Amino acid sequence: PYPGGLILSDCIASENDFLDLLDHYFGLSTPHQLTLRGDDCAELAMPEAICLSSDLFLEDVHFRTAYFSFYELGHKALAVNLSDLAAAGASPLGFNMNLSLPPHTLRQSVEELLAGMSALAARFHLPLTGGDLSAGQKLGLCITIWGERAGPKFLRRGGCRPGDTLFIAADSLPLPLGLPRAALHCLEKTGRAASLAELPEACRRHFLPNPLVKVGMAIARLAPGTSLMDLSDGLARDLPRLLGCDRPASKTSQPAGPGAEIVLPQELLHPELLAWCRQESKSGPCLDAMEEALLGGEDYLLLGSTNQPELLPSIEAASGAHCLVIGRVREEGGLILNGRAFSQGGFDHFGG
Repeated sequence: PYPGGLILSDCIASENDFLDLLDHYFGLSTPHQLTLRGDDCAELAMPEAICLSSDLFLEDVHFRTAYFSFYELGHKALAVNLSDLAAAGASPLGFNMNLSLPPHTLRQSVEELLAGMSALAARFHLPLTGGDLSAGQKLGLCITIWGERAGPKFLRRGGCRPGDTLFIAADSLPLPLGLPRAALHCLEKTGRAASLAELPEACRRHFLPNPLVKVGMAIARLAPGTSLMDLSDGLARDLPRLLGCDRPASKTSQPAGPGAEIVLPQELLHPELLAWCRQESKSGPCLDAMEEALLGGEDYLLLGSTNQPELLPSIEAASGAHCLVIGRVREEGGLILNGRAFSQGGFDHFGG
């Protein structure tokens, strides 16, 4: 799935050898980038305001090389950062990459990683402006990315009011909520080949997420009053963050602020998730597909709140995405799912 390149030896011979690979795979330059890579710092022409995001992507924390291809790793490391820009309604401008490589990493593996990343960067005319390279015990990446306003202002979490409409922006229907979660459990249990055979779409979304940059930009232009964030830790955990009520006053108190009432019919869930839950329930505890969809994680859809739901069809037309109304903000705290209280949280980076 990646272009052929400069395979001259089994391993990277030197730092200059690696820089030659960067020049091969990242030849993009824009007026935003005033100097070529290779100096101590990048010189950039910045707009009046930018948004900036940074993410770590670490072996055996965020991924395993046992079932990820290096092409997929390069794509996903950049995709998760682009998803943050999408949530801000930003137009991407550039990115830096810091990379830690274990000794004796095969040159072909490095080329695959760079090919996956550069193919995604090319979709957004996004230059790699610099970064750092180091040897390390495990593979690790840190991407820093920035963008400019696509609309009159950047979009943010919070600011939701009772009565506002809650929606999810997705690139396909049925909703892929919970698919990456199912893929992860299947990959950990049965490995890559069996998981691809059982859950092909779930694995595709886990390996190669599609950042909804065009959707975020359309929302910023057409509905700048929208509250928006990307779904990276699951709807159950991210929705309170959107509402601005995810931090309780004390360890024993409930989060203050508005709550949400969600209506999510089971027919909106992806058939692969439903089938996987049925299969897993035969040999273990019963898995509820709706709970798995809400717990999710790494869905990389967009979750929004607006008091102008009549604008959603225009956003769909401008972006090609589906903006699906899933409920409303309510004055009382807590999450109500299909008429019942739902209290489980999603993914937490520190296990809390």
